[in-house]
Amino acid sequence: MKITVITVCYNAQDLIEETIKSVIMQTYKNIEYIVIDGASSDSTINILEKHRQNIDILVSEKDTGIFNAMNKAVSYASGDFLLFLNAGDTFFSENIIEAVIPYLNNSKEELFFGDINVIEPNGANWIKSFANTDKITLASNCLCHQAIFYTRKLFEKIGEYDESCKICADHDFNLKALIKYKHKAKYIPAVISNFRMGGFSTSRNNIKNTSQEISLLAEKYYGNLKLKYFKFILSIIRNLSNIKLKTAIRKVIVYLFNLNI
Repeated sequence: MKITVITVCYNAQDLIEETIKSVIMQTYKNIEYIVIDGASSDSTINILEKHRQNIDILVSEKDTGIFNAMNKAVSYASGDFLLFLNAGDTFFSENIIEAVIPYLNNSKEELFFGDINVIEPNGANWIKSFANTDKITLASNCLCHQAIFYTRKLFEKIGEYDESCKICADHDFNLKALIKYKHKAKYIPAVISNFRMGGFSTSRNNIKNTSQEISLLAEKYYGNLKLKYFKFILSIIRNLSNIKLKTAIRKVIVYLFNLNI
């Protein structure tokens, strides 16, 4: 099974080498590595050329944004599964892809997601788990593409990233796959990647716009009536003090109303 790892970058001289090393140090070797650089004006291209023998496809040219670059990478990909690990992000361990392969083998799902280790600008880190993700969760929270393995066929079936979504086109793609077209997803109980805060979607300048775009996407795929219903459910659950009871009630609601993903 071939895994395509995709890195898109622009003027990332302080971050790109760590990402590259994270990929080439993986114990699983059937990896296709694609790097799409947006014609960086700093030393990024020099660092990429330094590691050229470990990069299967390297493109450095102007693009119209991060999702234009990601779409470009998808068009080059030949792997069975694709994962996007952008500049500054790294795999959690050297053997994580090897550990994930058994979950990907002989499975009918077309999107697999795991947990991430969030690294804050001050260096603090914490694990964000997606273990209890359901359709209610996705109405207001995004899966992290740094921890998602997509089948290449999924892109062939539902199309590329919508570049009119300037910040959350990856979330739009996930909602389109899981909500609109009802493709199946599977949770992998493992920390896949280190996600560095302060990037494109989590920067101080974009955080408000990110939230607004997520809300617009929720309306697009769920509709206002269902969103009000979700908020009503969450308001009831939040008022419960017993954590185990909260979890149990939510699982029952998700099961009864077929809100699993």
